[in-house]
Amino acid sequence: MKPLLGAGASMSVMNLNQRIGLSFDGACETASKFYERCLNGTIVFLRRWGEPRRSESGVRVFLNRATNASARAFVLCLAIAFGLSCAFRDKSNNSKAAMDAIRQQIAKYTAALDAADIDLASQVWRTSAEVSFIHPAGHAHGWEEVKGIYKFFGSFFSERKLTVRDVSIHVNGETAWAEFYWHFTAKQSKDGSAVQTDGRETQIYEKAGNR
Repeated sequence: MKPLLGAGASMSVMNLNQRIGLSFDGACETASKFYERCLNGTIVFLRRWGEPRRSESGVRVFLNRATNASARAFVLCLAIAFGLSCAFRDKSNNSKAAMDAIRQQIAKYTAALDAADIDLASQVWRTSAEVSFIHPAGHAHGWEEVKGIYKFFGSFFSERKLTVRDVSIHVNGETAWAEFYWHFTAKQSKDGSAVQTDGRETQIYEKAGNR
């Protein structure tokens, strides 16, 4: 603790160790105002999870001198616990957003195969030589070979429908993987004969820019 300098000042400043990584975001902002009223203090600034630190060292909480020592100790413990819970909640929200985005990508993946649409497929696949696609008929290396799969489905089948179920998504930072079962039905272009097949698939994702 140290006195807050300035004429007529009657407050003290308590600095929380920045290594705690205390931050407030979303619903945490509303809750922080509630604790300000309860504890007769002020949260000086808010920083979103993942933003660079400002010049201030961590999050500073100002308390009136009238607040007794036990209350000061309590607010420190509360701020630490509350800040950490907010951080974990924000991480959880980020993971949920990533999982929702991957579900959208899987929907595009099936739609691209149904329509044999290479342009739509390019919104799912990274269009580089590093991509790899292991499929029932073989192994495609690089985007040029992956495009060939969609060309094949477009010419060999007059109708196509890929359905997925039991989708399981796992997010780990900038990477993620999805596992699911699929059922494929189609009609061959040459004679209209029906085709059905089932399988399992694992897709690996890496965040690149806004994708």
